[in-house]
Order: sequence, then C-alpha cells, then structure tokens
Amino acid sequence: MNKEEEKREEICIKIIYWSFLSQLLFSVSRRLLSFMPNSVIICAVVSFAMLVVLFLKLLHIKKLSFNKYFLLSVLLATILYLISLISGTPFDKILLYYPQTIYGLSLLFIALSIKDYANLYDYFSRYSFVISIFSIFIIFVDRGTFVYNMHYSYIVLIALCFHTLNLFNDKKKIDFFYLLLDIVLILLFGSRGPILCYSFFLIMYVLFGNQKGYLKALFITMITIVSFNVERVLSTISDITSLFGVRSRTISLLISNPQHVSGRDIILQDTLALIKKNPVIGYGIAGEYKYLKDYPHNLFLDVIVHWGIVLGSLLIAGMLYIIIKGLLYSKDKTRLLVLIFISYGLVMLFFSGTYISFDGFYILMGLSFGVIGNRNRRKNEKQ
Repeated sequence: MNKEEEKREEICIKIIYWSFLSQLLFSVSRRLLSFMPNSVIICAVVSFAMLVVLFLKLLHIKKLSFNKYFLLSVLLATILYLISLISGTPFDKILLYYPQTIYGLSLLFIALSIKDYANLYDYFSRYSFVISIFSIFIIFVDRGTFVYNMHYSYIVLIALCFHTLNLFNDKKKIDFFYLLLDIVLILLFGSRGPILCYSFFLIMYVLFGNQKGYLKALFITMITIVSFNVERVLSTISDITSLFGVRSRTISLLISNPQHVSGRDIILQDTLALIKKNPVIGYGIAGEYKYLKDYPHNLFLDVIVHWGIVLGSLLIAGMLYIIIKGLLYSKDKTRLLVLIFISYGLVMLFFSGTYISFDGFYILMGLSFGVIGNRNRRKNEKQ
C-alpha cells in the first residue's frame, strides 16, 4: 500500500473502533457525569463530533473506491423508507431508524474498504482494554445501586472476546484480569444475550480457530467444567456482590428462571400472525410498527416481515452465504475478527436488536464482503 492508502486504512480502522467507544461513552454518561446538567447530550455531541471529524478526513482522501456504491445504497434506503412512510409506518419510527441505517451503511462500506483486516484486529486487540478500564468507573459510581443496561453489556462483549484471544495467544496475565472484569460487568449490569453470544464465540473458536490441539482440548475442558457448575458459580458471584448491595437481574434469572423470555414469546406469536396476513410482499422496512409495538427480536422473522417470505428467504440465504464464505476464506487474525463479529453482529439479532439499525451487523457484512473481495483480488493478481 502507498502512503495515501495507509492513511485511509488507518482512518477507517479508527472510525470503526470509535463507533464502539462512542456508544460506551453515551451508554454510561448518565452515571459518570450525572452531576452535570444535560450530560447525555454532551457525550452524544462529543462522540458525534469525533465521528464527523474522522469521516471528513476520510472523504478528503482521493480515490475512495466505495463512494458510488455507497451513494446508491443511501438512495435505495431513502426510497425504501419513503415507501414505508407512505404506506403508513409511523413517522417517529422512520425518524428513529433511517439515520441509524445510513450510519450502518457507512460503516459497512468503511469496513469493506479495508485491505488488511489484521490491522483492524490488532487495533481492537491493542485498545480493547480502554473499554474495560472505562467500565471500571461504573462499579464505583453504581456501588450500592443497580442499573440494568443491556446495550452497554454488548459493547463489553467485544472487549471480552478480544481479551480471551489475547490471553490464549499472547498469554499475558493482565488479559486474565480484563477477562474476569468483563464477565463480571456483563453479569452485573448486562443481559443474558451477551453471555449466549460469548458462549457461541467460544464454541466457534474451538471449531474454526487456528489454535493448537492442546488449546482446543483445554477450551473443551473449561467449557465442560463451567457448564456443569454454572449454578454454583453464579450463586457464588451473587453472594459476593450482594455483600456490596449489588443485585444482578441477569444472575437472578439464570439461577431461578433461565427460560424467562421477557415477553418475546408474545412478540413472536404476534409477528407470525402478521406474516400470515401478508406472506408474499411483507410490510416494508420497519413496517411491523403499523401493527405491532415492537420489532420481532429475531433476525429471520425481521427480514421476512419486511420483505415477505420469497424475497426475505432469498435475502437471508444470500446473507448467510456471504458470511459463511467470508469465514471460510479468512485466515489467522482475519478469521478471529470474523468470528468475533459473527458472535456480536449476527447471533445477537436472534434475541435482541434489529438488522436495520444494528451497526455490528453492517460491520460484519462489510467485513465478509471485504474478505471475499480481497481474496478474489489476490487471485486475479497471481493470474
């Protein structure tokens, strides 16, 4: 890569990393800066300003290959949202999701433009501790109280995955501390979703990671031991945290009622009934809000209720094909990066979030397309 390409690569990586850090800042601002008036607004403005600066730097670099396709995707998204608005989707939902979709598309094309994903992996691996260190302040601010924050716990999940890889690849003791810290933070302040995503990540790492045989055996042993002692481990953590006046919703549900679905069964029934009424063409982007109060909380149903069974099924098949192909074509650090974003950007959407607004999903798709494109480009260069 020449200097211009290296500069572009560096800014692209920083934008993706800052997109996570800014969410963390926004998520915890109410507690860390609660003594300041309008603290949430201040953090949101600072985070947005930082992203704007990075985007402007990126746009000043010549020969951005994705400009034309990005503008076409923005135009298509705008048309689809206008059609959905005209068909009766509430304006407040359009106003909520449209900017998030455009932002997600920008992250998709930024991830797609990266030529060496090992650099993105190294950057996240090197600075993931910032998320954990910043999160420590929550313990001190919230001591004696409890604030449930599902979104925050998914950001910590990213750091947890990187600290796990750092521990087994670099064998640094500090990463073991960060790993334990991340798990405790998720259990105390987060939801069960990140725990399921992390479990999926560990299984995928055993199956598709590049680690040696003895590490695979160690992973399998650890997972087996923990799975047979989950209740005891959680009870111990609950007893310790209760001494400090902190009670975890997630730990309580995992111990007493792990099958609790927080009303998702009702949402599932309502969504299936809605699909049966109009199975062919669907209801358009965010169209479920014309009839339901919430999104489906399931990626497949989310896509089908928007685009109908036929087109929705084709979109799902195409999406899975690209992701699986990206996983199989990737190697070494790039494969580990794909595994992390599958666990974060795909698995999560089967019980929380919607694909039209979730940045992790867009980054995963950009990463997968990029891996395939980079491989085909290298193949053509050899010929």
